Amino acid sequence: MNINYPAEYEIGDIVFTCISAALFGQISAASNCWSNHVGIIIGHNGEDFLVAESRVPLSTITTLSRFIKRSANQRYAIK
Repeated sequence: MNINYPAEYEIGDIVFTCISAALFGQISAASNCWSNHVGIIIGHNGEDFLVAESRVPLSTITTLSRFIKRSANQRYAIK
């Protein structure tokens, strides 16, 4: 099952999200921006795009759909 997104994305695209944890809220306030977390599209697994991100304690790879679901109100932007 392929996941359909409203636009075509490419490897190297940056995904901006908003994590609702307190520390991330401070990042948003300090930067005066709704976004406080980013990932980068690094591939596709046949069903969904793969996103590399920094997470405590290490960096990881997750699907774009899971990455978006963690964002407050599932808000995201891709550039």
